[in-house]
Amino acid sequence: MMGMVEHCRADARGQIESHGRTIAVTALGNTEPAVSLAVKRLHESGFQVIPFHASGAGGSAMEELIEQGVIHGVLDLTPHELTEEVVGAGAYIPVRPGRLRAAGVKGIPQVVSTGGMEYLCFGPKESIPLRLRKRKIYMHNPLNANVKVSRNEMAQVGRVMAERLNEAKGMTAVLIPLRGWSIYGAKGGPLYDEAGNSIFLRTLRNHLSARVSLEEVDAHINDALFVDQCVKQLVEFMNEL
Repeated sequence: MMGMVEHCRADARGQIESHGRTIAVTALGNTEPAVSLAVKRLHESGFQVIPFHASGAGGSAMEELIEQGVIHGVLDLTPHELTEEVVGAGAYIPVRPGRLRAAGVKGIPQVVSTGGMEYLCFGPKESIPLRLRKRKIYMHNPLNANVKVSRNEMAQVGRVMAERLNEAKGMTAVLIPLRGWSIYGAKGGPLYDEAGNSIFLRTLRNHLSARVSLEEVDAHINDALFVDQCVKQLVEFMNEL
């Protein structure tokens, strides 16, 4: 908030303007190592960075600021909220529908990944709907349950992600970390499902426009190799403006 106060102002119409090149980055605890490194790399490249917690309200706030012109580029490492919006369950459903649309409508550069998209977030175990209690569940802590998304739902999310990114007017790339999308979704982790991830990727690829770059990276989302490729792609987009 202090950074926004220092670097943003309202114009005569009350719209917010920002000085310099400002990047939004989305985060959850499961992708915090990736986000921390991405913020560092973007700062080193001369960008201002605003991280947003992908908690429903966080992603919606980011997209409202995109519409207002505060954000000039997006590193959507953790579009977790899209999964909850599509499935229609979880504590982090976006406050307003249409996740992954704002940057495309505005025409600003965006690099999108799959952080936290393989599970739903709930509070304590008793807050999980009865219909979901037979799924894989991992307690992030006593007050935060992560519930695995089904393979059919993974396909639905992949299709909706493609459809929304296909609408983008600006430069858009999707980078997929093949070794896992979260700490718990890494190989050997409690929410790892290689087949489910493959179903998502195949559906995404089949529906994604050729105008949107799609790259598969043999790394985990929190690996420096993967983060550096995401940042490099976004910086290249920003430098083309």
